[in-house]
Amino acid sequence: MLTLVSRKPEKKKISFTPVTPEDLSARPTFEGFSITSIANITGINALKQTEPLQLPSTGLVAILGANGSGKSGYARILKRASGNTAVKLLANIYEKEAVGPSCDITISRSDKEKVIHCNFENAFADEDLQLMDVFDTAVANQYIGGQSSPSYLPSIFSVLIALVNACDPIKQHIKQLEQAYTQTKPEALPEIAFGSSAASLIESISSESDIESFRTEWTNEDDELLKKANSFINEESPEAKIKLLKIRKESLLRIAKGIDDLAEIFSEAKLAAFMNNLQEQDNLCKQKRESSLILRGNTVVDISGNTWRSLWNAALEYSAEISTPGLSLAQAISETSVCPFCLRPLGESGKEMVLSLKRYAESKISQAFEAKRIETEKQLDIFNRTNPDTYIRKTDIDLANLREEDSIALNTLTRSFFELKKSILNATSEMTLAYVDSSEQRNLISFLLKEADESIERLQELENEKEIERQRSLVRELSGKRFLATHQQDIEKEIERLSELKTIEKAVKATASNRISKMVNELSETLIAGEYIAAFQDELEKVSGGKITAYLVKQRPVKGRIPYAIRLTGLEGEQIKPDDILSEGEKRVVSLAAFFAEARRTPAGCPLIFDDPISSLDENFEQNVLQRLIAESQYRQVIVFTHRISIVSDLQGIAAEKGCEFAAKQILALTDGIHKGNPVNEYDPKKKPDKRINSILQDLAGLKKAEAANDVPLAHLLSENICKNLRITLEACVEHLLLNDVVLRYRRDIQTKNRLCELPKIKREDCDIIDNLMTKYSFSEHYAPYDEEPRCFDYETLKTDCDALKTWISEFKSRPAPES
Repeated sequence: MLTLVSRKPEKKKISFTPVTPEDLSARPTFEGFSITSIANITGINALKQTEPLQLPSTGLVAILGANGSGKSGYARILKRASGNTAVKLLANIYEKEAVGPSCDITISRSDKEKVIHCNFENAFADEDLQLMDVFDTAVANQYIGGQSSPSYLPSIFSVLIALVNACDPIKQHIKQLEQAYTQTKPEALPEIAFGSSAASLIESISSESDIESFRTEWTNEDDELLKKANSFINEESPEAKIKLLKIRKESLLRIAKGIDDLAEIFSEAKLAAFMNNLQEQDNLCKQKRESSLILRGNTVVDISGNTWRSLWNAALEYSAEISTPGLSLAQAISETSVCPFCLRPLGESGKEMVLSLKRYAESKISQAFEAKRIETEKQLDIFNRTNPDTYIRKTDIDLANLREEDSIALNTLTRSFFELKKSILNATSEMTLAYVDSSEQRNLISFLLKEADESIERLQELENEKEIERQRSLVRELSGKRFLATHQQDIEKEIERLSELKTIEKAVKATASNRISKMVNELSETLIAGEYIAAFQDELEKVSGGKITAYLVKQRPVKGRIPYAIRLTGLEGEQIKPDDILSEGEKRVVSLAAFFAEARRTPAGCPLIFDDPISSLDENFEQNVLQRLIAESQYRQVIVFTHRISIVSDLQGIAAEKGCEFAAKQILALTDGIHKGNPVNEYDPKKKPDKRINSILQDLAGLKKAEAANDVPLAHLLSENICKNLRITLEACVEHLLLNDVVLRYRRDIQTKNRLCELPKIKREDCDIIDNLMTKYSFSEHYAPYDEEPRCFDYETLKTDCDALKTWISEFKSRPAPES
């Protein structure tokens, strides 16, 4: 498969060795080993050791630990070390600074030890430790609810499975090569060349394409022709340009009309007429006011001419002082009927004539003033209602597409008209209004209108769709030709790339494992199925005592492996899943049978590990399983984790009966309520109190040494272990001495056997000694609150209590029972 992705694979001569039936049925051979210690645990749960967990290299070792003692932490370590990457080894959640999970596992093979450092933070795998098999609840559930396959198979299966396992990595490697080729595609054909003959050639490129069919030359004539064609088609279509020009013309016409209208409204003639009217209105207003004053006999300062003013004032003075003293001109005429100027009698007709003249003069001046006022206000109203922005609109300026300076000129003109309007509205007769000259802007608009008309006329003559399409087609073809001419090397590389991808596709197909799986299935019928199924039936008979009937049924091969599922058979031959029928205890027994059947095919001498194997079993099933564990320990190391003292005791008894090697260890939790997993490497549930107290006295030497060295952490841990062992020793005193072995926690039955007669020798002093020491050391069996400092007894205190207890044990054992 790998040679398929090589450009020039080397041809090698391959020779084959004939395969015999013995070769097919042979199993791989391995030299067995044992686990002798687990040490230096860091970053795994809350495990904390004062010393390594030491394990014997042969026989069965039972590891006892209460719930929460850390026992399962050790089981998880071994399961993860066996190659099960699904096992998660979490750090202590109560530690502030987490460290990576690791430990040292020592194995022994042919009397030679090897320390394996297990760094579980990385992808840890060890070829020796992977030969272990671990049974726990998860494995049991997999046997019952899922599928399993034999762990160790004939050599031919190892080869086939290795091939299957190699398929995916090789396939992934090839896929990576494929990605490299798919990410190096050539430059795409420009869109302007789509639809050309060159585009058809590009689309037809394949791994079989001939580069010669893509050869072409780009000339200077081609380049000039392309430029001309592009220049032609890059022009907007005449129809569209005409439409835009018409919009521009309409805008220019509106601007021209607006300029003309504003020029008419604010023309010089109208401005002059307005100012004349304004001045005449002021004069009439003045005459009206002065005539009113004259006829009322008031002195007028400014009328018209100094002579007229002097004469008129003298006449008024004569009338007021001499002719008609104390009377105004009007009163003099009315009451005296005398002309104020000549003092001649007027008579009735003369009197009426003068008064009529007065009324007429006043009325005439008032009418002339009112007429002029109305005319002036009309002119102002026209100026006021004129808004230059509505005559020269900004939208029209924008639509006219003017140059920037032309737009500025029009906007300046508009502002000028606004300023003139403002001046008119605030004008007085003494002011002079400046005329706004719009001729320059009007001439500009006229020029632009002429230019737009000429452009429209010219474009209407040039409008020809067929010629435009011909030029576009020419541009497509020339653009495609230029692309081919300038990308010869890219096209050649693309043909090579497609050829490589085709080779890679063949290589990917060659990595399919279905043919190998089919071969595995055929061989399994001959070499595995019968033996593995028979082994399961034999193991099920042993662990269930013939009380459960189940079968292994071969399933469809998956990636070279032959999975088997456990099934029950109904009355009509239907297959039923055990999970739907069996009790929890029966399911555990069936899964153990499958595990032992599979273990028969594992290399001899490789460890088997069991985590609470007898969970949910009744007494009969339990004894069958324990017998099977002891029997297996004669061929390999068997490690059993359990929380039940009775199981340790039963295993010890069965091992003694069978003459098999047995050892027991204990895992303890520390009293700080956080750390656990501290091993007690010598544990014997039947150990007598005197031997226990002697062991504790030996351990005190280590505590004394740690205190002398001022090693507080070590002294604290040693003190805790001694306290726990002392508590266990006190419990043993109750069972073996006070109760004389009548009742033992790890024994199922109560045995009197002439032992009750020893009970009367118990004194009240004996009870007080045991009660006081039990109370004192009971803390070792209970977790302390996190904020409470754990209790820790020093060497002297422990030595005193241990000596006292040893003395009492010796005295009590030698004390005779009272006679009845």
